[in-house]
Amino acid sequence: MKKLLVGISALLVATGVGFASDCTSGGKKCGCKPKKYRVIYVTAHNPETMYDNSMFETQEVGPEYRMVPIERSAAMHDRRASFEEDEKYYNDYSEAYDDQFEEEPTPVATTHSDMAGGYIGGRIGVDLVSWKNRYKATPITAAADLGSDHDEYFMRPVLGGDIFVGLHLNPAVRVDIEAGYISQFDDSDNGFTFKLSAPYATLNAYYDFITGFYLGVGAGMAFPKASMDWIQFIPGTSTERQTSFMGALMGGWTRYLSDRVVLDLRARIAGFEGPKWERGVTGFGTLESVEIKTGYIVDTSFKVGLRFEF
Repeated sequence: MKKLLVGISALLVATGVGFASDCTSGGKKCGCKPKKYRVIYVTAHNPETMYDNSMFETQEVGPEYRMVPIERSAAMHDRRASFEEDEKYYNDYSEAYDDQFEEEPTPVATTHSDMAGGYIGGRIGVDLVSWKNRYKATPITAAADLGSDHDEYFMRPVLGGDIFVGLHLNPAVRVDIEAGYISQFDDSDNGFTFKLSAPYATLNAYYDFITGFYLGVGAGMAFPKASMDWIQFIPGTSTERQTSFMGALMGGWTRYLSDRVVLDLRARIAGFEGPKWERGVTGFGTLESVEIKTGYIVDTSFKVGLRFEF
């Protein structure tokens, strides 16, 4: 029985070598164009050593096949680590052969941009504004006639919005220029009417995490405008505008709605100095004038917007 197996193995080797000599590489002698092929290992088994004695490479060159010996016993020991690997190879062969010509889908970013490029966008939301108005009477002895030396405002809600244009420096870092507006706040009390609004412009830098969250810092200029009206004020300009430095810290979360459109949720805390001006008073006891100082303004905002990338 052993001699019969060895004889069959020798016959397979001789047949394979002979067939290979009848067809040159590429299949030109066969008169057919070569196709993409899958390497298939066909072995003649030696029952004494439990290892393969020869191995052939099978190439598809048309309607027929040719076999070429490529390795023998010594090399087989190095190439084949275990029979378990052999079994896995043959079990996976059919699936691998079916999938070899399929193109893998191109992954689409779902968290943050995978490319450097520009973007534009806008946000809208609520600004919670805090500050303190201080009043100084002239002469000082008329302070009692004024009735109060300050008014304090804390987290007063107003609408706010901004537009921006920016650039991705890399997939994690981006910068943009933002122009925004904190809409007008009105307060009327004891005959006094106070109004405050603030347009601004900042340069921002953000770091985008892979999870979609981001942190940022901003710096620029705010242009708060305040006014105070009272029937006892001497007629004249009641509005004062201030130009002051503005700093900001931001945090937020983004999600790609498509390859180009990004949902942007942002929280920001910013601060800037308010204006200071003086109004003359007539017909109110000994009070001659009032100096009005709108102190440091803290703006805490929560906004939602869209970003369009290009």
